[in-house]
Amino acid sequence: MSSAPTPETDAPPLTVGARTPESDYLDLMADLTRDYATTDDLASVHLKALGRIRDAMRVAGSSLFLLENNDSELVCHACIGPVDITGLRLPAGSGIVGRSVEKNEVQWVADVDKDPDFFSDADASSGFITRAVLAAPMSIHGRTLGAVSVVNPLAPDGEQVRQFSQRDIELMRSLASAAAMAMNNADMTRELLSRERVRQELVLAAKVQRSLLPDCSRLPANVCGISHPAREMSGDFYDVVPLPDGRLYFAVADVSGKGLNAALLMVKTTSLFRMLAKSVPEPGRLLAMLNHELCETITAGMFVTMTVGVYEPDTGRVCLSSAGHMPTLLRHAHGRFRQLSSAMPPLGILCETEDNRYPEDELLLCSGQLYLYTDGVTEGRLADGSELELEGFCRLLDELADENLHDRLESIVNRLADDSRPLRDDVTLLGLETPESRQPGLPLSFRVTAIPDRLALVRDLIHHAFAALDYPAELKDNIVLAVDEACQNIIRHAYEGQPEGEIEGSLDLSGRTLTIRLRDQAPTVPPTACNPRQSSELKPGGLGNQFINSIMDKVYFETINDSQQRHSGNCLVMLKEL
Repeated sequence: MSSAPTPETDAPPLTVGARTPESDYLDLMADLTRDYATTDDLASVHLKALGRIRDAMRVAGSSLFLLENNDSELVCHACIGPVDITGLRLPAGSGIVGRSVEKNEVQWVADVDKDPDFFSDADASSGFITRAVLAAPMSIHGRTLGAVSVVNPLAPDGEQVRQFSQRDIELMRSLASAAAMAMNNADMTRELLSRERVRQELVLAAKVQRSLLPDCSRLPANVCGISHPAREMSGDFYDVVPLPDGRLYFAVADVSGKGLNAALLMVKTTSLFRMLAKSVPEPGRLLAMLNHELCETITAGMFVTMTVGVYEPDTGRVCLSSAGHMPTLLRHAHGRFRQLSSAMPPLGILCETEDNRYPEDELLLCSGQLYLYTDGVTEGRLADGSELELEGFCRLLDELADENLHDRLESIVNRLADDSRPLRDDVTLLGLETPESRQPGLPLSFRVTAIPDRLALVRDLIHHAFAALDYPAELKDNIVLAVDEACQNIIRHAYEGQPEGEIEGSLDLSGRTLTIRLRDQAPTVPPTACNPRQSSELKPGGLGNQFINSIMDKVYFETINDSQQRHSGNCLVMLKEL
């Protein structure tokens, strides 16, 4: 059983107040607060605090216990006295110290032999005799950190006396509270300093991240990118790598997740892209190689969506490949949009891909703009709280079409964020548009893969070239349809589904004579293959030559010299007097 405190009048004549002036206690509390706040060496400051408490209270020893392991254990972190019990571990709630913590009350035991909770193992192993214990909980804001305990009060001559006084109890309570406050304030200060260090490191890391973005002022005027992070660090990136032959390798990517892990993965992906772009000309193969590298080291659950492409400024040809990224938008000069997307998964999910490459798309950027972006754009919120979405993004691009490319991208970001409305997610945009030097008109040349879905690009390209010609719209539309039909014949009949074929085209206007040439690499066809058939010989689907000849004034196959071309191939010539 613990002994109840006796009134101060029952205490021996020697009282704490007589030993140390009250002002010294206040100084002691101030010193404890200062010591805990000005050092990171907690072990030394614990010992210093216990030494001050021991001297102030004139006791044989003092110790500091703190709760650990989810408050399941009391651990002695410091000890001053004849026996060092530093490191002693007790189950929370055991012993006199544990009772003080559990009840959140000062525990005064005048005779430990009469207290069943007294932990006597330390005395048994050291030979020290504990007679009286005073333990006070260290609590602040409803949270108990641990307890301070002192043992065996001493008389001025160093001899032990039998009891602590009421003044000792009050002083112990005050010192324990002061220690708790000092430790809590020190923890808060260290946490704030740690956060500030982390913040400064994040600011530095963000600067490093931004330095990895390309300098658009050194790129052609028709290429521009912009990236705005929602926080200090970003998981988005874009890049443009000029190649020695004048082509541009470009990419936009979005790393899953937020924070430092996503930012580090972004840096790795950027570095790998730049390295591979200099030696791997095919975007689909580059993505497959990048995917293989990321699969070896990527953290479980993380992935990267990415679109990469190669742009030939001289011809306007673009080759794209995508890994789970947002659809690429092609906006034609007349305002029509086309989406290019891929069903392939993001990088870092499947280690192997078919034929070690991702699928590729080709297009001709000769009459509009190409936009790559992250989901922070379409999922961004406007001033009224609604999401922009893809349809709204297209409307904005139409609305801002007259602005230069950089201002256009900046205006879109400004629609998604302002001082009162921070970004919800990182926003990244990359735009490529037709150079100003490539104005509508003839001559015109192009080269496309011989597959049906490339023909829309050929039609758009010719429409753009014809925009400068002052001829009836119906006439120009008919010529475009004739070229489209001739290309379909090449794909269906000349190549017969061969996957590697190409169509090279040219349009030239001399006086009023329009000359159109379409070259292929297919086996040679007979010269009569372009002649119209008699109506009795026509079959379903066989009206193509009839249609072409009805529009054009002359259609024939031009002889290809082996010295100039391949051992096989055809050149279809179509003439039209305008």
